[in-house]
Amino acid sequence: MITVYHADNSIIRDSLCFSEDGNVFNRVSALLNFAEGNYTKVANVDTDDIDIAYELTNSIDTTWYETMRMTGAGEVFGTTHRSSSVGDIFKIGGDLYIVGRIGFVEL
Repeated sequence: MITVYHADNSIIRDSLCFSEDGNVFNRVSALLNFAEGNYTKVANVDTDDIDIAYELTNSIDTTWYETMRMTGAGEVFGTTHRSSSVGDIFKIGGDLYIVGRIGFVEL
């Protein structure tokens, strides 16, 4: 199972600028913001494949959270959410991965 966390509105603008060694939002700032509770848990996705979890938390033909509820692909927390994007965090076991510009970066 993969737990998906979206950056809160208070940090979304900066988190979209994530790069590993960036000046605006980097690994250190992502970990600090995660520890400070500036991310919201939006879903538990029933997969161990991070790419599938990313795909399932993006709206394509319908909103992803409605699709997840209808298909039983996981548990959604809350009622409405945006699609997963750069700066969001995926937790697999005890490991954290942040969505980068291309792929994922382990935190």
